[in-house]
Amino acid sequence: MRRTIKLLSVILVLAGFELASGTLSTTLNRFTQILSSSVAADVPSLPPLRFAGGVGMIVMGIGGWGLTLWARYANTRLSRGRVCSRCGAQTQRVMRRIHHRLLGSMLGLELERRRCIECGHKGLAVRD
Repeated sequence: MRRTIKLLSVILVLAGFELASGTLSTTLNRFTQILSSSVAADVPSLPPLRFAGGVGMIVMGIGGWGLTLWARYANTRLSRGRVCSRCGAQTQRVMRRIHHRLLGSMLGLELERRRCIECGHKGLAVRD
C-alpha cells in the first residue's frame, strides 16, 4: 500500500503542476516546436478553475508523500509483543485512535494500542 500511495502522490503532483500551470504540456509543445524548427507563440493564460484544481492536486500529492514519511517514522517506533518497551512489565490493550487505524492500514500490519500497568507508558505494538 505504501508504494501505491507514493506513486499516486508523484502522479498527483505532476498532474497538479500540469493543471495549475500547463508546465508539462507547454514544455512538451516547446520541445516539439524546437525540433520542428518553428518559433513558439504566446502561451495562453489558464482558467482559474484549472489553476485551483492543479494546486489542489499538488497539495494532495505532497500530503500523500508526507503520509508515507510519517508511516515510515512511526514504523520504527513500534514495539513487538505484550511487554512494555520501557520497563518490561505487562501491558493492557487500549482503544486505538483514528490515526492509529490509518497507520495500521498504511503499514499493512495489525496494530494494537497498549498501556503499561507499571509505568503508564502508552504505545503501539504489532499484534501477535
